[in-house]
Amino acid sequence: MTTFNQHSKHAYVIKLVPRTTAAAGELRGRIEHLLSGRRHDFDTSQALIDCLLHEEQQVGREQGQVAIGTPRAEGIA
Repeated sequence: MTTFNQHSKHAYVIKLVPRTTAAAGELRGRIEHLLSGRRHDFDTSQALIDCLLHEEQQVGREQGQVAIGTPRAEGIA
């Protein structure tokens, strides 16, 4: 059974700066990983995605797991 605690290591708060226009590519704000408190500022949608990938890799390293976006070596479970 999966619990909230198992999912919370992948929980984030995203705060957008007022008056940004996502449709125009203006996406600015801050992302915070809830369990660790690590924060990253971003100024584009790509930077937000990069922050998420970075955090997921960090979570994977901390948990001794392969994180999202990290290639797995064949034959390793």
